[in-house]
Amino acid sequence: DSGGTATLSNIDALDATTTTTIETAMEATQKQITSHEFTDNMGTTKQYVGLTEADAENTDTANKYLPFPAIVAGKLLKVALRSNKNLTGHTLTWRLESIGAANPNSATPDILGTQSGAGCNNTTMTTYDFTTGLDDGANAFDASDLVYLSVQSDTDFGANVIYYITCLWEHDFSSVG
Repeated sequence: DSGGTATLSNIDALDATTTTTIETAMEATQKQITSHEFTDNMGTTKQYVGLTEADAENTDTANKYLPFPAIVAGKLLKVALRSNKNLTGHTLTWRLESIGAANPNSATPDILGTQSGAGCNNTTMTTYDFTTGLDDGANAFDASDLVYLSVQSDTDFGANVIYYITCLWEHDFSSVG
């Protein structure tokens, strides 16, 4: 309909146009889940999550394991966190950051979007939604960006905190042939 909603039921056959329309809509965007883990005593220092290698967190954006190169434009939809410690008394600030294609790899990443909220406890998962209610910015990055994810706490957690992080990403394949 005009609102973009389709209801399909009791369908025996689809004509070629309908099939192509459905396939195009389904293939235009793809979602991906990535998982990351590290152990740290990060205090209140911003840490970049290693998006291309586990346990590669670092405060220095020159670390080669931090960003991933975006082959297509996309969005960060959600970040989920579990930990071995109770972090509910702390506010965590998550930032989607990038270095655009026109900049050298050694440039400082630009902050695209920021989302903050209370940490998880050691028996539950906390999800930070980047699709609505961002503190600042947006959740989208461009093709050819180096994409970074950072986390920062308002207070020190102490030593040997394990961060189990899962991200839900959306990639826009509509421009790919």
